[in-house]
Amino acid sequence: MRASPSGRLGVTSAALTVLLSALTVAAPPSTAADDRYNTGYPPIDTWVRIKSEGSHKCMTVEGDSAASGARIVQAPCDPSRASQRFRESGDAERIMTNYGKCLNVADNSSHDGAFIIQWDCGGYENEKMYTTSGGVNRGFRIGTRMRHPNPYLQFRWRSDEDGQPLVQYTRDLETPWQKWFWKRA
Repeated sequence: MRASPSGRLGVTSAALTVLLSALTVAAPPSTAADDRYNTGYPPIDTWVRIKSEGSHKCMTVEGDSAASGARIVQAPCDPSRASQRFRESGDAERIMTNYGKCLNVADNSSHDGAFIIQWDCGGYENEKMYTTSGGVNRGFRIGTRMRHPNPYLQFRWRSDEDGQPLVQYTRDLETPWQKWFWKRA
């Protein structure tokens, strides 16, 4: 580099290229769009995987079973598993499994800790679910209509252990365990 008549340093293009290449740091690998989950509401009548903000695991029909009464549990998210495909019905009152069944509060229970199972859809009160905002860019919540105030869904004991069942529990707006994200399945 040499000083120009105005007193400024002049930089040749070759020197600039060397300088910039020395300063260039490899960008961290970008997260593929496939690995990201959406934070808004899932689209109605679209198959999605639903992931917990608390455990970072997905809702799964236990044992990949098509039987009525199979519990919904958590497992690592796996796009090849049909048992992780869910969709909100067109009337936005039910969440359906890939097996043509509805999420259902077992035994028509209104108690905290009641298991969420899949059951033949029939318009029953204990299969009525709704989604509500988890906050700006904070996912969504899923509630049941089994009592007032309506409880939200979460994995039992707020555990990230595989196989923990999905249960209804008293609303807690501060916990990530009652917040969910989705991705097209």
